[in-house]
Amino acid sequence: MNYIASSGPLFKDGKKRVDYILVYRKTNIQYDKRNTFEKNLRAEGLMLEKEPAIASPDIMFIKIHIPWDTLCKYAERLNIRMPFRKKCYYTDRKSKSMGRVQSYFRRIKNWVSENPMTLDKSAFPDLKESECYTGPFSRARIHHFRINNKDTFFSNATRSRIVYHMLERTKYENGISKVGIGKLISNGSYIAAYPPHEAILWLYFGEKIGLYFAWLGWYTGMLIPAAIVGLCVFLYGLFRMNESQVSQQICKATEIIMCPLCDKNCSLQRLNDSCVYAKVTYLFDNGGTVFFAIFMAIWGKYVLLLLSSPHFLQLLLCFFTYTYVQTSYINSTIKSLGW
Repeated sequence: MNYIASSGPLFKDGKKRVDYILVYRKTNIQYDKRNTFEKNLRAEGLMLEKEPAIASPDIMFIKIHIPWDTLCKYAERLNIRMPFRKKCYYTDRKSKSMGRVQSYFRRIKNWVSENPMTLDKSAFPDLKESECYTGPFSRARIHHFRINNKDTFFSNATRSRIVYHMLERTKYENGISKVGIGKLISNGSYIAAYPPHEAILWLYFGEKIGLYFAWLGWYTGMLIPAAIVGLCVFLYGLFRMNESQVSQQICKATEIIMCPLCDKNCSLQRLNDSCVYAKVTYLFDNGGTVFFAIFMAIWGKYVLLLLSSPHFLQLLLCFFTYTYVQTSYINSTIKSLGW
């Protein structure tokens, strides 16, 4: 595997972050297409920096950085939803009246005893509360958005998504169809194009996909008891296959003649010809399979009860937060469920 030199996920100046990486071979003859493509990328506002690979001198990396102005322009074009500031901006009297009603409900809620489903923030100091809405990004209303740091306002997944959008719509030759990094990879101009790999899944794919894989890992773990019981039932049928009374009777029925399976061109057959089939059938149809069916019914009901329990879901989300550090999306999930 080839690696970029010491500058790593940053440009050589140590300030500009790498949002996407293109890879090509120096010996490739598609120089004109690459040159035109990279020139058009710079014209769109991207910044490019070339750097050779350490392991192979023939491999060249092109590190791509998207500046703030270009990022904002394409975020507005793609209608990417970003969080507003903590203050609520009302546009009519109806919204103001609803705000007053909500404030009254909050006061009444404070008089009630403490909710046992409330998250213990002292146990998760990184889980910051976010009382804000999201809306399509707009440069005209940029002061309404929560921009504490321009480098972290857009997530890594969003930055990579915008750069990929630009790569797929940039021309490399004159012509309607001569566009996109996908075609350049197909014709061999580049050998790969990918965002920088992060150590944490949710930083690479985004928080929603990261949370999905975290939940999928938990669900797969819940399948382990069912898999163990199913394996035990299969081994039980395998060891008891030759002791089945039905199989033994069929295998010993050498004198019983069965009717042919069809009206024409089918000969008579003995009952013991289906001896092997009877034994194989017993593998999946024995007393243990009845127990396994009952177990799966109870297991499925138990999992559904867990997933319908707010307390268990809160514990599960907190576990994901602690394990995968998906603070912002999980926090919004907890708030949307009213916990």
